Amino acid sequence: MAICKGGYFREARKLVGEMTKRGLRPDKFTYTTLLDGSCKEGDLELGLEMKEEMEKEGIQLDNVAFTAIISGLCRDGKIVDAERTLREMLRAGPLIVVKLGFDLSVDQS
Repeated sequence: MAICKGGYFREARKLVGEMTKRGLRPDKFTYTTLLDGSCKEGDLELGLEMKEEMEKEGIQLDNVAFTAIISGLCRDGKIVDAERTLREMLRAGPLIVVKLGFDLSVDQS
């Protein structure tokens, strides 16, 4: 999604909406690109919208999506939500775990 490279995530989101209206189904790559880019640009709200849509469509989040959300939550100071999302990521199954630039203490009990 080249439109995302210019930082036009809201416009890209509208384009995905148009795709859906025309019967085209966005794939995991499309959703993950929007989610990752929006979180990196500081638009956590859009990233979380993409996460909800992916879940609604039955598309499993991958390590890129989870890492973007966790990083965005931490940047916004939402550490409890970041930890909750990390636990969700660990429950999701075998994903490649990417080292994040911060440390979260996770109680596995």
